[in-house]
Amino acid sequence: MFTTMGTFSMIILLTHQGFRGDKIADFAGLGYTHPLPALIYIVFFLSLAGIPPTAGFVGKLLVFRAAIDSGFVVLAVIGVATSAIAAYYYFMVIKTMFMDAPTGDVTLSPSRPLTIGLAVMVVATILLGLFPNVILQAIEAAKLIQ
Repeated sequence: MFTTMGTFSMIILLTHQGFRGDKIADFAGLGYTHPLPALIYIVFFLSLAGIPPTAGFVGKLLVFRAAIDSGFVVLAVIGVATSAIAAYYYFMVIKTMFMDAPTGDVTLSPSRPLTIGLAVMVVATILLGLFPNVILQAIEAAKLIQ
């Protein structure tokens, strides 16, 4: 949830400032012109790709483990394969942000609420990846209440 909200918040930030962001080439040089937003974007992309230590890794691990435990091994293998394909595209954006020359002059000036929201989402994405037991224990406790 935090990863998806963070990714779309970054898109809102970029499109709000006259940046299109609908093609991978639109991200060219963002790491040079705006390193902090680019690094934040990297955290979200790594989480979407399921790379540790992010919340996305924990989420994918739990989903694939549940599929295997339920006897859906083929479905889990398909899920891992599609995750690998998706990761290729996430890494293409990261490569474009840091290895390609900037294509235009984009000025980013996020509002205070967007800045606070992005900070909360990136920290939550990392903390939930580092300490997944906090949320898992809360889920187990919720099961006991029902």
